[in-house]
Amino acid sequence: MESATDSAILALIIIGIIAIFFVIVLLIYFIIVVRKSNIVMKKVDYLIEDITYKSESLNVSVDAINKFSNYLLTLDSKSHKFLKRMFILASENRNYIYNFLDKVRKNITENEKNKKSKEKTQSPKAKEKPAVNLNKKTTSTNESKKDKK
Repeated sequence: MESATDSAILALIIIGIIAIFFVIVLLIYFIIVVRKSNIVMKKVDYLIEDITYKSESLNVSVDAINKFSNYLLTLDSKSHKFLKRMFILASENRNYIYNFLDKVRKNITENEKNKKSKEKTQSPKAKEKPAVNLNKKTTSTNESKKDKK
């Protein structure tokens, strides 16, 4: 019986030594991982500090670009809705729009024909501007000077 217990104790000691060795390896691995993660965290911290330092001068422009892009997005969404509504409205009322455009075109062509016919009926002297008589001004100023004497 003693040999069985001795062999069981010996097996437990060997298993304990293997477990201790395994724990030591895991502890060393954990220390290496923690050190590498600390190095990475320091580099990330330096990067964030550098970015925040440099971004202080860019903060105003980033805010302005952000607001401008928000305004553009709202305008874009409104314009898409507006264009869809206008397209639907135009497609529903296309006969009315065509009639209106035909009337406008007829009015424009009639006005151009009337202008051309008026230009043909006017004489060339009527087209010219009347000449300004400068003698009247000079005589009126001369008469006012004579009256003062």
